[in-house]
Amino acid sequence: RMSNSAAGTSAPMAVPRPPSPQSPGRWSSLVAASGSQLQEVSGSRPRKQLRCRSFLAAALERAALCCLVAGSLPRAAEAIITKIDKPPRDSLWTPLEYNIGLEPGSTIEIEMHNDKPANNTFIMVLTHDQWIDWRRVDPMALPGSAGDLNSGGWNSYLVSYWRTTLYRDVKARFKITAPTKDRYTVGILNSQQKVLKLHGTVIMVNPGGKHLSLQEQQVPGILLWTAGLFFVSCLVFGLHIATASSRRGRTTMHLVMAGTLLLKGCVLILWYFDLLQVERTGTNSTIGQKGWQLLDKVQTILELMMFLLIALGWKFLRATLNLTEVR
Repeated sequence: RMSNSAAGTSAPMAVPRPPSPQSPGRWSSLVAASGSQLQEVSGSRPRKQLRCRSFLAAALERAALCCLVAGSLPRAAEAIITKIDKPPRDSLWTPLEYNIGLEPGSTIEIEMHNDKPANNTFIMVLTHDQWIDWRRVDPMALPGSAGDLNSGGWNSYLVSYWRTTLYRDVKARFKITAPTKDRYTVGILNSQQKVLKLHGTVIMVNPGGKHLSLQEQQVPGILLWTAGLFFVSCLVFGLHIATASSRRGRTTMHLVMAGTLLLKGCVLILWYFDLLQVERTGTNSTIGQKGWQLLDKVQTILELMMFLLIALGWKFLRATLNLTEVR
């Protein structure tokens, strides 16, 4: 006991004593109680972090759901069925389709409307060689009535496979008659550079109703074979891991590898079905195109994570990662 003589009162203070051999249980219970209080105080911050992580996970799930719902909405046609809606402009050349591979007997259908009629305006279809020759034409501009050079408007006497005058409305349909396959470009030549307001549709179809250009007609087959290769690789890898002699040969890292191969095959097969729909109908839905593109991004992220985990030696050299590596 200690006394405070200045105040004239005594204030007893208890000094902790080591536990006696006769009461070890009481001391251990006190230590356990204080330890639980410390764990409760120190665990408040991880709980807040867990709440934040759960909130972020829920937000990501809602965002993914919104992406899937938005992907089911219809959108404009693609392939070589092109819808034209140009703002008012006075460009010399307005491209509509560029370098589309077509076989002999292909069909081209053009429906174009000009809300600002103008003379000396032409819709032209050019072969690849004709398009190259255009750059070598001399002179590019015609002389004016007074003999001034380059004042009479641009030269419209250019060689083309097919052309027609566009004043207000044009609706045409014709077949390609050529000895061999070629690449074709469709555009509008505005030789006097008047302001035009264009809208319409350009359809180019290969024989047999194929809406893919010649450059893309072999792509579906390549995608199918490549998807099969990834599926077979995933199957062989899975069988090899499943028949491993010991459980130590099977880790979570092997599951990540198999998932990466499987997801890549799914991306390619979805891409294949999307191109098949485009080839048969000339159109595709947003979910058909954006679906495999979104899944491709997920697969790319998973593949990157797989290489990072391999570089860190997870499940190969050590069983766990530290907090900095996880972040």
